[in-house]
Amino acid sequence: MVLFDVYWKAGITGMLKTAALFEAMGVKVASHHGASPLMNWANRQALCGATNADWVEILVPESGYDFALLHYLAPDADGFVHLPGGPGLGAEPDWDYIRAHTVAGSDQTIAWER
Repeated sequence: MVLFDVYWKAGITGMLKTAALFEAMGVKVASHHGASPLMNWANRQALCGATNADWVEILVPESGYDFALLHYLAPDADGFVHLPGGPGLGAEPDWDYIRAHTVAGSDQTIAWER
């Protein structure tokens, strides 16, 4: 089993290429916790594109790791995580949280809002 993630492996494309390399050698892959909620969503998307992935690491308790999004990666009652039906990663930013934690003088976050 090899643990990896989008943060350390050149994004989603790099993670998929790494998964394919290990698949060719008959080795299973899984993802580390992504270091942020958004990276966890990206890891989940990438793992669903890998045929040799069986599980995803989620740190518990989650409270210290869940911030800046409206919803978080969470297993269902059977321990499975599911992909959202929307476009992109499917993560929804919590703009109130982001504005409250934006450094004074920085307007970059607001510029990204729809």
